[in-house]
Amino acid sequence: MAGEIKDITELPLSRNGSDDLYGIQIYTALPESDTYAPYAYGLFDDLTGLTVKLLEGNKYKFVATMVVDGKNRLYSYENLYAEPFATSKSNTPILPDFQYSSNIHMYNISFGSAFLSTAHYMSPNLDRFYGVVRDYIPVEDGTVTIEMIRTAFGLKIIAEGLEEGMLEVNVENSPPMQIRHPETEIKEIISFYGIHSGYEYLYDNQTDYSEDYLVSITWKKDDNTALPIANQTLTFKRNKLYVVTVEIDDSAMENGMDIHIDDDELEEEHITIKPGEGIDMGVEPEQM
Repeated sequence: MAGEIKDITELPLSRNGSDDLYGIQIYTALPESDTYAPYAYGLFDDLTGLTVKLLEGNKYKFVATMVVDGKNRLYSYENLYAEPFATSKSNTPILPDFQYSSNIHMYNISFGSAFLSTAHYMSPNLDRFYGVVRDYIPVEDGTVTIEMIRTAFGLKIIAEGLEEGMLEVNVENSPPMQIRHPETEIKEIISFYGIHSGYEYLYDNQTDYSEDYLVSITWKKDDNTALPIANQTLTFKRNKLYVVTVEIDDSAMENGMDIHIDDDELEEEHITIKPGEGIDMGVEPEQM
């Protein structure tokens, strides 16, 4: 072992990015039933004036997710986007309107896994938001507002004493992070895999969600020597930025890890999808 993780600090995350993509899956059921079936779906980059026709007498469930900068981060071919926006039939194009189908649906938007432009990851370095509206009864000229929560955490690595080579950080099921000398830090936002579980846990318990990930840190020197710094399972909370300071010490032969977590109260962030407010616009249902 050479060096140690010196400190971990939690900070609230903030939103940024452009070219966001919104996936919305709508399900329908009879009023007395709890069994929902696919009704309509869509992948959008602009929610302005978006409407959907709903059948009077039925109830509906809306499931929505947003990938920040999804146009640039996700794998696509000829405007067809893969997971998390793939349907049970094929990849999905960006279209201006909902597609109505009882057998084709976005089957994976409730999970954090995704095909990036490079590879598939269960917990990709993506910023994700997710929300659900249950048991909506359509009314004439009604509007559906979907409150969305961030389903990701941030990780910033600061390398102290990195005088050669690079520091490689591997978070379980995520793309590797690398700090190459003379750089000293790197930051990523990583999506939880269980975004549906996280949302439901928060909805049911009014307390926040976390997931455990194995984090491995290795110092790769210029002479191709690879020295392990850390290999430990850490708990990451939703909507927190973890700042991890790693102290590099070439003279150390046996070092431990001293991890301090400033466990401040979580700050929650919502996106409200409704008409007429920039990117935070919504779906206007029409009765049929």
